[in-house]
Amino acid sequence: MNRLERQMIEYRELRDTARGLFRKELRHARHAVTPRAIGRKIAGRIGAELESASDASITFARSHAGKLAAASAAGAAAVGLWLAREPIRARLAALFARDKGKGGTDQHPDEDVDNE
Repeated sequence: MNRLERQMIEYRELRDTARGLFRKELRHARHAVTPRAIGRKIAGRIGAELESASDASITFARSHAGKLAAASAAGAAAVGLWLAREPIRARLAALFARDKGKGGTDQHPDEDVDNE
C-alpha cells in the first residue's frame, strides 16, 4: 500500500467520523425543537424565574414584616370605610341637618333621624 492509498483511507475515516458527528448533532437539534422539548425549556425557565421571585418576596417580607402589617391594617381599614361609606355619609348628613335645624343643643348624635 503506497502513501496515496493510506492517505485516502485516512481521509475516508475522517469523513465518516465527521458525517457521524454531523448526523448526531442533527438528531439532537431535531429533538430539541419539538413542541414538547420547547415546552419543557419554557416551563423550566418560568419555574426558575418564579422561584427567584418567590425567594425575593420572602426575603422582603421577612425584613419588612412590621411595615407590611401596618400597610395591611391600613388597607383593611380603607376597605371597611369604603364598604360603610353610604351609612356613614347618611349618618353625618342627618347629624348636620338636625344640628342645623334645631340649633344643635337638644339632640344627641346617637338618636335616629327617622323617629322624629
